[in-house]
Amino acid sequence: MLNTVFYCVVNMSITAAIIGTAVLLVRGILGRRLPKLAVYILWSLVLFRMLIPFSFGAPWSFIKSLSSITGYSVKVVIVQTPVRDLAGLSAMNHIQEASDYYPVEYKSTSISENFKLAAWIWFCGVLACGLLTTALYSFTIHRLKRAVLLKDEEGILKSCKSRLKVKACSQIYTCKMVDSPLVLGIIRPRIIIPEGIDKGSLQYILLHELVHIKRKDNLWRLMATA
Repeated sequence: MLNTVFYCVVNMSITAAIIGTAVLLVRGILGRRLPKLAVYILWSLVLFRMLIPFSFGAPWSFIKSLSSITGYSVKVVIVQTPVRDLAGLSAMNHIQEASDYYPVEYKSTSISENFKLAAWIWFCGVLACGLLTTALYSFTIHRLKRAVLLKDEEGILKSCKSRLKVKACSQIYTCKMVDSPLVLGIIRPRIIIPEGIDKGSLQYILLHELVHIKRKDNLWRLMATA
């Protein structure tokens, strides 16, 4: 099971790396002429390739076109054949060291042993990263519990929410442990700002953080971390 998962992850990572390189090239060429929405869509393609191992059958594929132009060899593994009007599922196989798939059967014993060792190293790395991320997040949440509620007596937050048409976030906190404003939480987000920020800058800070909430950037960041 671990071998199969690892083999899929390596192939998914190679596909995502190729698409990510293409996205960087597009951003480098177009620069600021590229709309923000387009940037989100382009990077969501990379995220999709890193999270979803399969592709739906399509007459055109970026990877296939690239391989035909550059001579780069890539194999397409059929996972599910098309049924009636439904498109079939396939997976990109960049490594091409398996003789059978789901579960993976490698072409030789030496290749199998090498991939088994790599799979365990990868699994331990994933486990360590997961535990470290969870521990750091828990530590941060614990420290930010000391944040003090800032009363919005002048209604600045309410005005900013109305301007951006944001319903979430009803409270602002100050905390001496943060160096720059941030949004904490996904379901019930809160804005935390450093102590000593003058009220003349508060409106602009809140507008900036509320845009993050409106775009659900914390959710995207969580998915990107995963």
